[in-house]
Amino acid sequence: MQMNAVNRDKLKDAREHPENYRNLIVRVWGWSGYFVELDEVYQNHIIERMELNI
Repeated sequence: MQMNAVNRDKLKDAREHPENYRNLIVRVWGWSGYFVELDEVYQNHIIERMELNI
C-alpha cells in the first residue's frame, strides 16, 4: 500500500506550474489521474474539495 497526501497549496502550485508536477496523481470518485492533465474545471473542483476538508 502506498499512501500520499497533498495539500491545497501544492495543488494550486501544480495548477500554476504544471511542468513541475507531471507525476502528481489524484484519486477522486473512484478513479485516478494525473492532476495536470485534468481540465481546469476538475482541477478547481478537487482544490475546492481539499479546502472543505480543512
